[in-house]
Amino acid sequence: MDFQLVYDGKALENNEISPRELSVALISINDVLNQANQTINKGKAKIEVKVKASFETGCFKINLKVYQDLLDKAKDLFLSSGLEKLTEAKELLSLIFDDKLGLFALLLFLRAGKPTKIIENDDGSFVVFRDKNKIKVEGKIIILYRDYKLRKSLEGCIDPLKKEGIQDFGIIYNKKVICSIKEEDVSYFECPQPEQTKIEDDIMLTTSVNIVNLSFKEGNKWFVNDGQSSFYAIVEDNEFLNRIDNNLVEFTKGDILRVEIRREQFFSPDDDKLKVENYITKVLKHNKPNIQLSMI
Repeated sequence: MDFQLVYDGKALENNEISPRELSVALISINDVLNQANQTINKGKAKIEVKVKASFETGCFKINLKVYQDLLDKAKDLFLSSGLEKLTEAKELLSLIFDDKLGLFALLLFLRAGKPTKIIENDDGSFVVFRDKNKIKVEGKIIILYRDYKLRKSLEGCIDPLKKEGIQDFGIIYNKKVICSIKEEDVSYFECPQPEQTKIEDDIMLTTSVNIVNLSFKEGNKWFVNDGQSSFYAIVEDNEFLNRIDNNLVEFTKGDILRVEIRREQFFSPDDDKLKVENYITKVLKHNKPNIQLSMI
């Protein structure tokens, strides 16, 4: 499948574009198609995007070619009865970039807002409402709309429009413009930050910590060490904090706090990593070690 990625504007009159903008665009279009393929085809196929040699005049057009193959391990399964039909690369391109029927159409319709209501039809399609306005899209588009990695990659495709002098972005397939986005539409394609997902129930523990660094700014996040590792902890013990504010507590190097800690573990979709947040819920004891030498 061949298609063209197009950017246009005064900054491109000489058919030139910076290496950074070009690399971001190419990496992003590759990531978008691969993530859509993974999400929709559930690992049964792979996609490879190649840049063809020619760059056309008139505006900055990047000729791309997409190869899609059914994975060997899935071929036998795919031939068996009842398996869902593979979504081809050309359909994936339309599902994402078509500004009349695809994900782009939905994002333009929502204008950076969230749907006020979504209704699923008997045929698997959805009607998405924004206040009194509505748009009908097929179920696969809703899946792509909710795909965080794909939405982040879409930002990269649109990113060159943030540069002064680049006003248009488009996709040409079969000599037909399937989408055309203006610079004023950039904000509609920004991906919202997803909520972190809590992995397990909170862990409660009682331990002793040394204070490495204090912070009395908003959030009261202190840097402490428990003898094995150093970590940040948010102090939630307001009674203890009030005693500090009233100068009833003094800290010196080597002070040890006996504390109750609530530990929360999250999965962050932004970088695909587990993260831990620690909260000191109660300061049980404030020790000031008095080290004495042995007489013998």
